[in-house]
Formats: sequence, C-alpha cells, structure tokens
Amino acid sequence: MTGFTVRCAPNEDVAQRADEIMRGDLATLAAQAQLPPDLAYVWAGIQYEQYSPQAARPFLLDAAKQGFDDPSVDLLLASIAIDGRDFAEAETRATRAMEAYTEMNVPELRARSHATRGEARRLLERFEEAGQDFDME
Repeated sequence: MTGFTVRCAPNEDVAQRADEIMRGDLATLAAQAQLPPDLAYVWAGIQYEQYSPQAARPFLLDAAKQGFDDPSVDLLLASIAIDGRDFAEAETRATRAMEAYTEMNVPELRARSHATRGEARRLLERFEEAGQDFDME
C-alpha cells in the first residue's frame, strides 16, 4: 500500500512519509529474510539506487530464485556483472534479457540489452560480436 501511496500521494509530505514507511518495512522484511519475490525486487532497486549495484545483487538473485521472472532482473544483473568484471555472466544475462524483450516486443529494452551484451563482449575482446550488438537492426 505504501508503494502505491509513494507514487500517487496527494502531496509531497505524504509521499515522503510513505516512502520512509515503505523503506522501513522492506528493511525489516529483508533483515528477517522474509521478502517475497516482488518485494525483493523492489528492495533491490532501492539498494541499487541508494547504496551500490553490488548491494542489489543478492536481492535480485533471491527474487529470481523465488520465481520473479521479469527480464529486467537479468538486465540489471548483467550490468552488475560488468561492474564486477564478470563479463561472461554479463553476456549470458544480457542475452537472456534481449531474447525476452524481443519476444515481448519492447524495442527500447531490447536495444539496451544489446548494448549491455555488446559492452560485455567488448570487454571480453570479442570485438566483431560486440560490433554486431552495437549495430543491431
């Protein structure tokens, strides 16, 4: 409920208070290892924005393990893998996200997936494949 209130608050004070409550509730659930998959994903987003991409990683993995199957999980994990210099994982996850976004017909996120995979391939020094990702149709 607080997540909805944050997005549709009647004023800034209500939005700020709802955000504080939501973050506190999520922190409590995370500390107790009781985040359901959708809330693990939300908590990962907070960790990513406020702390670091690496802080978000375990919560994204947990969300996926619990069945949260949105391709944004793989796309975020691909970016985090690049930051962590695990370029093979980044390539695999970006490919998985790209395939899902292609199937879902979401061209802007398909393009982002291609660019992420291209960056992983560039860092793996597979320049021809990286170029193909950057020059996608």
